Amino acid sequence: MKLQISNFLTYDNGIMSTVSHTYRDHNGKTIILLPIMHMGEPQYFNKLLEYIGDRICIYEYLELGFSELVQKPTPVKSFDEQLHQSAIAATEFYQQYGQYIKKYQKKIKTRMIRKIRRIVKRNLRVLDERVDLIFQIIERSLYGIQNLTLAQMYLATLVGLSSQLFEIDYITDIPQRGNWIHSDLVYQNSEDSSIGEYLRSIDKEKIENLQKQAMLLYSLVYLIEEFCVTPPSKRKEKFAEWIYISAQKPWTSYEDESPDYLYHPRNEILMNTIIQQLNIRDEVIVLYGTGHMPAIEENLLKKGYELLSKKEFEVFHI
Repeated sequence: MKLQISNFLTYDNGIMSTVSHTYRDHNGKTIILLPIMHMGEPQYFNKLLEYIGDRICIYEYLELGFSELVQKPTPVKSFDEQLHQSAIAATEFYQQYGQYIKKYQKKIKTRMIRKIRRIVKRNLRVLDERVDLIFQIIERSLYGIQNLTLAQMYLATLVGLSSQLFEIDYITDIPQRGNWIHSDLVYQNSEDSSIGEYLRSIDKEKIENLQKQAMLLYSLVYLIEEFCVTPPSKRKEKFAEWIYISAQKPWTSYEDESPDYLYHPRNEILMNTIIQQLNIRDEVIVLYGTGHMPAIEENLLKKGYELLSKKEFEVFHI
């Protein structure tokens, strides 16, 4: 079986769906890989929650970045509310650490980064102010990866969909559920190193990760700009086609193009949690982004798990 993201997605007759995979080993241990798209109709997220019910669910919730920018406020219910919070945090961060941010920005701008930034900035002149503000937040926060969520939220708004974070309360609800188990990277403040000290120390690894973050975020803003000039009636279809085509790429290419921490370390944490939980129970559900599923599937197959069944969940339809 060829391992790829498209195994966990279908797009047929104008319907985009995610596809869960149920695996079992010779000891009867069962793992359900339940991929989730971060953008979809509200009922899509409700169906996933209903499917999980009271069963054990291992889930992702990435908390990574500078502590001033990684906040746990009350749950937001609109993009504009999230945009407002992010703008305040990024502005305060830049006011305090702007001298370091400017130095990093000069060092990380390769020819390709300069080119896509120039194109994105030129397009901002004819688009709405929210895209411009997203662009400013990304640069003021030194390409913080938390901006990936912010940009995805606006893309969902443009397409006429909702965001995972609007429909699933990961702040006041999910952590209180005894059957939901968080398994992801979490930012930890260092007791002996301030953010200023961290930013003063420039090394190759930081530069390379920031370059990948910048390319990822500028590319997403460019995609948003394309949807802004697409007629509203055509946006959802264009979005579905983009998702489907992107899913055909080798899943390892996403790991190569992304910051080091975005895939491999998180997948390792997830696999360790799966193993720990299956030592004390017979079934777990794994609710994670579709991009992580091929790597987890590869691990399961190596451990002798066999695919039993699949189930589709409609994300949206045209």
